[in-house]
Amino acid sequence: MTRKSPQKASFTQKLKVKDLLEEAIETFEDDTCRYKDNGDSDERIAQEVGVTKNTVAHVRKELFGMLVRAQRNPNNVDTEEIQTRFNMLITQLSIQGIREINHLKFKEKE
Repeated sequence: MTRKSPQKASFTQKLKVKDLLEEAIETFEDDTCRYKDNGDSDERIAQEVGVTKNTVAHVRKELFGMLVRAQRNPNNVDTEEIQTRFNMLITQLSIQGIREINHLKFKEKE
């Protein structure tokens, strides 16, 4: 049985991929990007346009950069909230009688 290789994406298909990526991608200053909606992916766009996932990945890398995990949020990190929650946890552990936790105190980045 001969394996059929996927058909090469047409210019029109690549333009459609670009248009969909422009709507779905958020870019960062370090030449990386992520999908704005967790439901979006290279695979979903590939299915919609009728191309391979590799074609979408290639267009995305060329135009927007490498994909980072959706959990990344470098511009909106609330360090005060993290510090507050961390210190509350330390306090709760102290109240519950867990000793030797002073070394876990939140240290601010210099």
